Parts: sequence; C-alpha cells; structure tokens
Amino acid sequence: MKLIEKIFLENRGLKTKLAKKIERTVSNINLILKNDNITINVKIKWTLGINEILLTSYTWQDLFSEIEEND
Repeated sequence: MKLIEKIFLENRGLKTKLAKKIERTVSNINLILKNDNITINVKIKWTLGINEILLTSYTWQDLFSEIEEND
C-alpha cells in the first residue's frame, strides 16, 4: 500500500526549502534503491491557489509486501 503525504504551504520560501529537502531525500532514496534494482515513484504536484506537494512513497515493508504479491 502506498503512503501518501500531503503538505500545504503558503510561504514561498518555505515551499522552496521543503522542495529542496524532498529533492535531496528522493535523490538519497533513489541512490540506495538503484543498488537493489527497486524503483520508487515520487510525484510532486503544485496546484493553483494552494501550493500542494503530493509525495507518494513506500516504506520498506510496503515494498517487500508488493513484491511478494506480484510473484
């Protein structure tokens, strides 16, 4: 099961800082997972009016559960 986290931001500076933090986190996750040939889908979506970051991620437990189900 995917874990979906929604973060609503009003401050542009905070949005930039958070986006950079997420970008670094995603890069670190991708580097780790490339070694295991597992990919994670991450979607970042900015909407009009409310700045919304939709971050779709997996826990290790979720990843392994999904792999077992697909076998």
